[in-house]
Amino acid sequence: MKKRTLITVAMLASVVAGLIIINACSKSDSIDKGLVESKKKNLQFSNFTPADDDIVPLIEAFNSSYKQFKQGYKSGEYIEMNEALWTLEAGINYEFRSNKDSITDIIYDSTFVVVGTSAGENGELIANGDDLLEAYSDLLDYTNSELTQGGETYYLFMADIEVKELSDETITLKMTTAKVPILPRPWSCYVQGSDYWYPVMGMGYCDGDSVGLGQGKDASTRLNGLFNKKKCMAYGCSGTIFFTNIDTYSYIYYYENQNNYNCFWEGSSNECLSPQEMNYWLDNGFYAIDGMRPQGKVFMDIFFDWDVIVGNSTYVHFIKWVRYGKLNCSGGGSGS
Repeated sequence: MKKRTLITVAMLASVVAGLIIINACSKSDSIDKGLVESKKKNLQFSNFTPADDDIVPLIEAFNSSYKQFKQGYKSGEYIEMNEALWTLEAGINYEFRSNKDSITDIIYDSTFVVVGTSAGENGELIANGDDLLEAYSDLLDYTNSELTQGGETYYLFMADIEVKELSDETITLKMTTAKVPILPRPWSCYVQGSDYWYPVMGMGYCDGDSVGLGQGKDASTRLNGLFNKKKCMAYGCSGTIFFTNIDTYSYIYYYENQNNYNCFWEGSSNECLSPQEMNYWLDNGFYAIDGMRPQGKVFMDIFFDWDVIVGNSTYVHFIKWVRYGKLNCSGGGSGS
């Protein structure tokens, strides 16, 4: 099979003097990860990737330190920032792990914490241990409140932590949570015979028994839901699961499929996409998702959206973000 070719375009504006021209994809034998916008691209430290057997012991050791901290004991430790980031993210995901077999609509929210920093002997970035544990406490409290908000019951799909600002003495971290209501799924995991959709602008169904309905939704809404139906894509774990080492790739507009065509729909807003066409774009999207997947990680979630490309008449479907993470099983099975 031909290797995929990925081109990302970070659009600073959708329309420049009424016209933006996007060039065709260049050919290459493999994905150029340098073209992918990753959350870690500008950081001054490397990723922390522990061995599989060390993941849970590291989290449990951190949780033990946290329990002592909550009892009033000071940490007094300094932790390299790459490990500190990993530990915060892994700790939250581990604390709220679940079987994740009934994903419906994903609800996103975020919060910020600040951790004191200093430079190590070799210039590496160091996190203040007490600040780190205090931040962990705030993130746990925030996540707990998110999962019980408004009297509804949710479970955590994932928590993704990224650096937002770095100064001489502090680092500001943003945690994005994705929670899922424990409710029956509103849509099937697969394209249905009634799935005739206007492509963009929330214009709803365009044909069939549902014509004129579904206002506020369009093909991108439906496809986004289909991509995120995790029950249709078993993770191969019989116990609870949690994610570590999460990567986010952003603003992916062009991606070749196996026939060397652009994966994502481009055209006018008044076209009517049939169920067959919906399946075609769904297959292309999953091809793109699989092609970008880093080795040893699984697809987690995606935001599939649309944007105006040329003036007010030509639109494109694109991936606003797609996330991957290392899958960890707790209680049985092995992730895949």
